[in-house]
Formats: sequence, structure tokens, C-alpha cells
Amino acid sequence: MQKKKTLFDMPRGLSEPVIAYMTDVVGYLEANGKYSRIDDASLHMLARQLDVFYCAAAAVNVEGLMVYDDKQKLIANPKIFIMNQAETMCVKVMKEYGLMAKARKELGGMAASMKKSPLEQFMDK
Repeated sequence: MQKKKTLFDMPRGLSEPVIAYMTDVVGYLEANGKYSRIDDASLHMLARQLDVFYCAAAAVNVEGLMVYDDKQKLIANPKIFIMNQAETMCVKVMKEYGLMAKARKELGGMAASMKKSPLEQFMDK
């Protein structure tokens, strides 16, 4: 008999929207019988990368797409690169676990309480 996996131990230092989203993710995975097949390392990676994405996106929203470097030359905001890298990692993990919109449709929908991810919320703006 397989031992039941204990509830996901949330990484420390995450922003509140990411904590709320990851709580929903774990609930969705548990409700759909997928949680026991997922390693916590993947969930930690998703949580951390979502937090990086969320923080970088917030910084870009404040600082703008272009910033000045130390020589006062206008350049693309370096946080855009960070945001894009985190987005790529998030999408890879989210696709694997059926957490993207297309995958949810194919799986027959998702729990009504499941909120959009910070990634999806940002893309909607």
C-alpha cells in the first residue's frame, strides 16, 4: 500500500499572490488525484519561478520597458529578460501538470475556485 503524500510545504519568502495561487494549484492537483504523482521539487520550482516572474513583472510595470544604464544610455529593462526566463520555466512545469488553459480544457475543466495564475493575469492586462 502506497503511503499518502503529505501536503506541500510552501517555500518561504514568496509573495502573497504566488502563495494564494500555489495553494489553489495544490488543491486542484489533490482534487484531481494528481498530487501524489508529483514531486515537491517541481512544485517548489514552479512556486519560485512564479515569484520571480511576478516580482519582475511588477518591477517592469513601475520602471517601464526602457531604463537608463550607468552611462545614461536608454536600454531595454533587464528585468524583461528575467521575466521571460521565469515565464518559460513556469510554462514548462504548468503544461506538465495540466495547469495551462488548453490543458484544463482537454482534462474536462478545472475546479471553479481555481484562480488564474499570475502569468495568466499578467497576460490578460
